[in-house]
This record gives sequence, C-alpha cells and structure tokens, in this order.
Amino acid sequence: MKTRTAFLAFLAALMISAFSACDSNDGPAEEFGEQVDETTEEVEEEYEQTKEDLEDSAEDDD
Repeated sequence: MKTRTAFLAFLAALMISAFSACDSNDGPAEEFGEQVDETTEEVEEEYEQTKEDLEDSAEDDD
C-alpha cells in the first residue's frame, strides 16, 4: 500500500510540474504562425465552397 501511495504522489508531482511548465504566453513568431494557419484554413474552406458552387452550376447547365 505504501508503494502505491508513493507512486501516486510521484505521479501527481510529475503532472503538476509538467502542467506548470506549459507557458500560454506565445511570442510574436508563434502568433504569426497561428495567423498563417487560420488564414490557410479560411482559404481552403473558401476554395472548397467555390469548387462546390462551380460543380453545382455546371450540373444545372446540363
């Protein structure tokens, strides 16, 4: 039982130290990268929508 308690205490300490090491303050490069990712996703979505609209338009012409 002592081994289990010691293991759980060690695991809890490990998790606390891991989560405290995570820093939510992103630097300018990280923020720029996130903006690039968001813009890329928006362009992909717009492309897919335009593609679907063109396909629908082509089907209507048939």
